[in-house]
Amino acid sequence: MQYNLSNELDRERLMAKLAKDIERGVVVDYTAKVMKTVSQNRYLHLLIGVAAMECGTSIEYAKAEYFKRLVNHELFAFDSEDAILGKVTEKLRSINEIPCEDLSKAIDKFKTWGREQGWVMPDAEDMRLMQLIETEMSHNRWL
Repeated sequence: MQYNLSNELDRERLMAKLAKDIERGVVVDYTAKVMKTVSQNRYLHLLIGVAAMECGTSIEYAKAEYFKRLVNHELFAFDSEDAILGKVTEKLRSINEIPCEDLSKAIDKFKTWGREQGWVMPDAEDMRLMQLIETEMSHNRWL
């Protein structure tokens, strides 16, 4: 269960749950998440869009195969055993599961990789170039 601590109602709910857990003496795993900024998500989407346009594939494919599996495999890929089928398969974590700082490093690594491919991968501050890429992406409806 997630609680947004900037929300009064969520804080009250968490405190009530914590009081019950303390009373019961349970073990609690506490993980704080720093939410990614809209600009970070937008920037990543744009970089993945560049890769998708360059390779002639969908954004979903470019995100899964190039950003997560190829360039940032150690951060996103994990093995999962299917007890029914009796085999291990590789799965990919959601971007939302990755801490903000780690995602920033993954984005930088992807941008560097794209530039090594000879693609135009803008810096986050290059608003003019990002607007041009967004316009081009909007013309490619198959993305």
